[in-house]
Amino acid sequence: MAKGKGFGKIILFGEHFVVYGKKGIVAGLDRGVEVEVEKSDEDQVAENEYKRERMESIKAIKKALGVDEGVRLKSVRSELPAGAGVGSSAALAVAIARAINNEFKLGKNEKEICNAAYESEKIFHGTPSGIDNTAATYGGVIVFKKRRNGNLIKRLKIKKPFYVVVGITGKQGITKELVAMVRKKKEENEKWFADILKKYVKISKEALDALQKEDAIKLGKLMDENQKLLREIGVSTKELEDIVSIAKANGALGAKLTGAGGGGCAIALAENEEKAKKISEAVKKAGYGSFYSKIV
Repeated sequence: MAKGKGFGKIILFGEHFVVYGKKGIVAGLDRGVEVEVEKSDEDQVAENEYKRERMESIKAIKKALGVDEGVRLKSVRSELPAGAGVGSSAALAVAIARAINNEFKLGKNEKEICNAAYESEKIFHGTPSGIDNTAATYGGVIVFKKRRNGNLIKRLKIKKPFYVVVGITGKQGITKELVAMVRKKKEENEKWFADILKKYVKISKEALDALQKEDAIKLGKLMDENQKLLREIGVSTKELEDIVSIAKANGALGAKLTGAGGGGCAIALAENEEKAKKISEAVKKAGYGSFYSKIV
């Protein structure tokens, strides 16, 4: 029997825009998914609502890792809400890949684990950017850019911890459908979308500078600007906007949706842990789920 873990994630900057070759900035959470697996005569998972998805995930990961033997998924312990834009499926995939790697003593490196998890992600999200499985594997703050000749993955060294609040709408957005919707809008008005991409590139450059300077106030303002663009392309919702407003009213430095949108979660940057707790409690009081986390 062997264990494996994958990190949860939030996208600080870059939802949807990473699909078009722009840089995304992702942060790993100190919450995630942990699994236990063991060798078996055939692939097995527990009877539950996710049985089919987990079975398909195991098969895709085994194929990527070159494993022909059966695997039993003995247990799954998740600290992440499913379908909420915090990378639960990618965290599960990375956890399974790590556990299989450990159980069969494959000696795979982190890049190979990340690639195996990506094969699982393709089952659920069509043509995913690769950003979720990257964050679930490496954690920390990561600059990500999708490229044909191999994705750019650059880890940023941040000395000062950042606290983020996650507000959960309770509604699920379907990533595949939302990506397709944005692509359709782009094809209908290329000039409009090119202007949005140009604005985003400026935001992402300034955000990288703010992160490296550990300028939380500037970072928060840029999160607000990023949210305006996400609102413009039509992926925000009434509930996401409500959480953003509540967070801002309770002292958040900035707030935006995270993930594909259409539901899922919004995130807010807090000045410190005390402020993060206050914001999270206010979001809960309004009837939404919420937790706060330190970026790992």
